[in-house]
Amino acid sequence: MKISNILNIVLAVALIILTFKVVNNKNNEQEPEQTTVEKEQQTKEWHQVNIDSVEINPFTLFQNAAALTVGRQGAVNSMTIGWGTLGILWGHDSHVATVYVRKSRFTHHMMEENNTFTIEGFSSEYDNQLKYLGTASGRDEDKIKGSSLTLKTMPSGTFAFEEGNIIIECRKLFSTDYTLQQMDSTVVNKWYIKGDDFDNIHTAYVGEITAVWVKE
Repeated sequence: MKISNILNIVLAVALIILTFKVVNNKNNEQEPEQTTVEKEQQTKEWHQVNIDSVEINPFTLFQNAAALTVGRQGAVNSMTIGWGTLGILWGHDSHVATVYVRKSRFTHHMMEENNTFTIEGFSSEYDNQLKYLGTASGRDEDKIKGSSLTLKTMPSGTFAFEEGNIIIECRKLFSTDYTLQQMDSTVVNKWYIKGDDFDNIHTAYVGEITAVWVKE
């Protein structure tokens, strides 16, 4: 065999190998490897648990930021909340959650129109998504789509997200608007008379906890 033919064969093989590497690199760029947290999330499934048996720390739940989701089929909105309480009210077996929503928020309108809502906790992996839910407005855009989170319909008909780690379903029992006259002056001065939120009072919504779901 002539040397020129051998060289042509070697060059052809080298070209095939180089083409394979380029295509493989592009595929790797288009499909980034999943993080450990994402893989774990996919392997875990949601399970309903008895509220008296599940360990819920309300301080970390709200301090780490949770999602308040409310609506009906075709009209769902969600916002990030850092304020909230869990406890007992109107009977020793009546477990309740209270959330607080400013009247200026689009979610306030949704809470007024609907009788159920969910509170959902997330791992720190989803801090960016929660930040988006806390800053964007459902009046201006589809926040569910924009969040990149996966909307989940619960068996009861409430809504939450697949990516969370705990879902608390609630049925609205009571709501009341705060007034400046009810509050200590230090609270008023810090939260209600400065900037764009001047006199933008919160409404407190008390909901009976009807179901708790965790990923296991």
